[in-house]
Amino acid sequence: MQNNVSKKRRNLVLFILLALVAALGIFVFAACSDDINEDTIKKRGYKVAVTYDFQGGTVNNKGSVRLLVKENSKLPAPSKSGGGVGIPAKAGYSFKGFYLAEMDENGNVKHDDDGNIIVSDTEWVFSADTVADKDVTLCAKWWNNYKVVLHYGKDYAKSTNIDLPRTVDGKATSLYESAFRVKDYTFLSYNFVQDSTEEATALSKFPYDFSTVAGDSLTIDVWGQSLDGNYQLVREAKDLSISSVGEEANFYLLNDIDMKDAVYDDEKSSTKIPKSYKGKFIGNGHTISNFTMKMKALDRTYENFGMFRMLESGAEITDVTFKDVKLSYEVSNTDITQYHVGIIAGQCAAGAVVKNVNITSTSSDSCTFEYLIGVGVDKNALDIADDLLVAQKNASAVLENCSATNVKVFKSTAVITADQEYTLYVKYTDDNGSILFDKDAIYKLSQKNRNGGYSAKTISSTEYVEENKYVLTRIDKSVYDVTLSVDNDVISATMIKR
Repeated sequence: MQNNVSKKRRNLVLFILLALVAALGIFVFAACSDDINEDTIKKRGYKVAVTYDFQGGTVNNKGSVRLLVKENSKLPAPSKSGGGVGIPAKAGYSFKGFYLAEMDENGNVKHDDDGNIIVSDTEWVFSADTVADKDVTLCAKWWNNYKVVLHYGKDYAKSTNIDLPRTVDGKATSLYESAFRVKDYTFLSYNFVQDSTEEATALSKFPYDFSTVAGDSLTIDVWGQSLDGNYQLVREAKDLSISSVGEEANFYLLNDIDMKDAVYDDEKSSTKIPKSYKGKFIGNGHTISNFTMKMKALDRTYENFGMFRMLESGAEITDVTFKDVKLSYEVSNTDITQYHVGIIAGQCAAGAVVKNVNITSTSSDSCTFEYLIGVGVDKNALDIADDLLVAQKNASAVLENCSATNVKVFKSTAVITADQEYTLYVKYTDDNGSILFDKDAIYKLSQKNRNGGYSAKTISSTEYVEENKYVLTRIDKSVYDVTLSVDNDVISATMIKR
């Protein structure tokens, strides 16, 4: 009784399998159970055995696939989408196609003295060829892949090999720049030479199409001009996005960069400036122009103000000109006993290098440097760079061939009104000993509180009326007339509510 049940189950499985493949006219014998033998399948009409021999390649870790098909049927073409036969893969080679094995007079596959199948030059055309009434063996043929040798490093002493596959007709596939990634190296340009010719061709745009490369050699030498280390290459303004800047980020300029009035503002997370910098900023002789930096103390530990705040050991700023820039550093951290303020940095630690760096402008009004005293800060705590560049430099730090020319400098001071009720924070320039107020001179306000100190108040707007006279509107819509005056370099202020 049990034997009859098992036999019925095997017949049911066979029926289901045959039904699934009937539309294709093939049967994948390798997928069958031991109880469904080849003779059983052939009695169902699948009489021709077809072997796909991958000739050293594999599909799903198998070196061959055997199918049973009906007479006069087409064979399934190899496909990436699965099915009866996948496209075989072989390390260092690209799939060319399937070709008929040579057969002897008895219909058997021929082998050479080493036991390998002898493959004919007749390619099987899956869209047109059909099987007859004899078994068929198809053998994969392979192209040797191109080998790209990337030479890099000092004097091109280092090299690495890149496998470049080929299409079914033997042409080299396109090469992507990602194939040239080498740890701890950054590539500036590439040139390739083939067949030991002296003429080099620049790889200027990726992916690069190698399909038209002539010559019999399968080796292509590429010479990559490289930098030691990982750099962000700066070709245009977007490559200087502050959002991608970390304390250790390295930059290498390839062009002059017009930033087109970009604003880097500490109060915006997308342009927040790192607290210190220990990377390498290599200008390569180029100029960065037309941008604004607004810098503040973001917590109670900030004491350095400059384009790079503080240059730590290992930092390098070299061979770059900053032109027509506006720099506004607002010192407002009352917990710090001394603030270091410079255009480039507040401090340079031992091991930092600043060489051939220039800050300049096309006119006296297009390059400005403001250091503004925030609420509650003693102006005597400010450590301002005498040369405008760096306020405090360690003895072993390097600061060579650097200058600031045509820079208009704005200073600030805290001014308590005559009635002691308000403190105004005023921006001014000192031109040949004469204090000159900016048209937006009043930039912050504080008011006396119950404890006798001063609390910050938000200004809605300030309006310049005439020389030294302003109208100030607070966010609560109260309006004040403000007059500034100078006596022997001492700034005074009156403030009257309307």
